[in-house]
Amino acid sequence: MKKLLAILAVTSLTVTSGTLLVSCTKEVVRQDKLQYNIDVLKQVLFKITGEDVNIDVNLGDYLTESEVNEIIQSTLDSTLGLQYSFEATNLNLNNLGVKDKQSENKLYETVTDFNTKSYKKQSNSIAQKKLFKEYTTALSNNESFDFQNLMDGFALGVIDDNTNIIGFDGNPYIVNAGAKITFGEKKKLWATSVEGKEDPSGIPPIETFTKEYTGGGAQFYVETDKGEKEVSALTALSLRFQDYFVNQLESDIISNIMVMGHMTSKLFKYREDEAYLNPTNLFTSKLQDFNPSNNDWNSNVKMIWTVKYDKDDKDSVKTEDLFKNISDANEKLASGKSIKDVLFGEGGNSETILGVKPILDGTSYDSYFGLSGFQGIKFDTFGDDPTSGKSWADKVNKQQNGAHIISNNDLQPGFDTDNPNYNEIVVVLPIYFVELMAGNRVDRNSDSSDTSVYAIKDSEGKDVKEVNLRRAGSSTEDIWRKWEGFKNIKGSVDVRDTLAQDENRENLINELMYMACTNSNFVDAAKRDIYSKYLDKETIYYSGIWNMVSKYIDDSEDEDM
Repeated sequence: MKKLLAILAVTSLTVTSGTLLVSCTKEVVRQDKLQYNIDVLKQVLFKITGEDVNIDVNLGDYLTESEVNEIIQSTLDSTLGLQYSFEATNLNLNNLGVKDKQSENKLYETVTDFNTKSYKKQSNSIAQKKLFKEYTTALSNNESFDFQNLMDGFALGVIDDNTNIIGFDGNPYIVNAGAKITFGEKKKLWATSVEGKEDPSGIPPIETFTKEYTGGGAQFYVETDKGEKEVSALTALSLRFQDYFVNQLESDIISNIMVMGHMTSKLFKYREDEAYLNPTNLFTSKLQDFNPSNNDWNSNVKMIWTVKYDKDDKDSVKTEDLFKNISDANEKLASGKSIKDVLFGEGGNSETILGVKPILDGTSYDSYFGLSGFQGIKFDTFGDDPTSGKSWADKVNKQQNGAHIISNNDLQPGFDTDNPNYNEIVVVLPIYFVELMAGNRVDRNSDSSDTSVYAIKDSEGKDVKEVNLRRAGSSTEDIWRKWEGFKNIKGSVDVRDTLAQDENRENLINELMYMACTNSNFVDAAKRDIYSKYLDKETIYYSGIWNMVSKYIDDSEDEDM
């Protein structure tokens, strides 16, 4: 059933059935000029101004054709993408035995319910990661991100009432506009001098943002409906820069939400009350090699850090200590070793291993381990490439198998940097999707409470079913067993102990999807499926929409997902 009229009516794109976007008549007469329904526009303006307005306005009188089409395209994609994801998610839950009002697990009740509990959570997690990297980079450059945010026209602090957050204790709270955010043992108010706040106030130092990753506990506090509560650095950042966070970072992410929703719906295969890993899915197949012909399982996802040091200290670099935990000549980390332990030492300070003081000017910090020198995530050819223009790019790109410390050569362990006075050594942590899904599981039949296989969750965030690590339809081909069988693959304790935690795992998958969502292959696949489900060529009335969507629409009759 074609649902475009009902969906667009909800978002007020369609104000009448025959005057704007879609024609309900048999004859297709497409218009080039877009016109408002004047009666509806008068009602909108009356609610805004409180006065009757005598108008007769064409949208095309004020916007160019390309601007009109861009607005419609964005609204169309986000609306259809939300509807598609809502239906696909409930269908997948239904295939796992979740029946509304008939089981402990719950389906999403409405599109709005899904938007609040799933879409917004997804965009929020991606935006938090982006903001964390932006802010820590500014701090290490001695730049005032707060002041620059003001200069860019954004308000600082909490500006929205009834902002829902999760506290450091895992419980939900509500934060209202103007709520104070404090930090550190003395609970100083997070504020710049130009904000005219009372003392003591100031800007949190970098250690405040990374301490929680080394067991230091929460360093930020915020006023909530239940009194002052501890919050994570990520939550504190999203509240402090709520205007920028919501209206720029999240807005940019939501514009790609249709493609991300389509990717999410195809991540697993659902058969006979089971959810199976889907290694042939367009997204999943780009993550790693699931059927290697030799002993090398190659990953296309790498987290990359560097440790920068002064060239004058190169003779002090303790290469014998640096590489003492490496298993073989190609600099692969030994089994059971962590990149944090081997290279960065306690608290992310690499001085204990390198023997020299690391240069932290201009460095970024990752929001999974809280480690300095973070360059970014490289995922195949998608998103920003952290290896671009780097002297170590070739060596890093060749490393797909296992975690590595990468040095230059025996005479000069470090690589050249943009600063002629500095060298740097590179750390690469490949992320294997099969390991990410399996968590810290050692035995698939283990009843250990430490087992943390990825589970599909319901609308309330409760586990419904663990993902089956066999191929769908196969009783013998167990992907996890095959992975375990290749002894030269060194699984990473960093993945198992940190990234495979539920929240981190979800956040990392969201990040990877966001990196890939602008790729034409993923965009085309999403548009073909979603446009064909909800749009009918014969009922598209406005030529602007026709030109955007017609090539993607399958003329066959609607089918269930």
